Amino acid sequence: MSKGKMSKAKCRKNVENQKCRKNKHHPNIWHFINCLKQEEVYFRHQVIQMRAGATGRQKTKKTNCVQRRIDTLSDRYENDEINLEEYLEGLSFGVAKDKTKKINKK
Repeated sequence: MSKGKMSKAKCRKNVENQKCRKNKHHPNIWHFINCLKQEEVYFRHQVIQMRAGATGRQKTKKTNCVQRRIDTLSDRYENDEINLEEYLEGLSFGVAKDKTKKINKK
């Protein structure tokens, strides 16, 4: 893979992950400073909303179920009911479970 293709792939990955907010491949310093200003305004807005009592999105049933599984595993590990290997295996099962469903659907 040439260097040109690799840099495009990296930038594309950043854009897909919504980490690349500057929307330019080679921004100048002034564009970067404006980007930082916008980030500060966004952050301050979020703080104001939190102080005013705004709540985030409600958790879904699936999220609550996964969180309960993690909490149960943590409690069992802390009480020495399961060892580290069983704890990690349980955590990985919770994460990998959805991956296998998606793979089987294809």
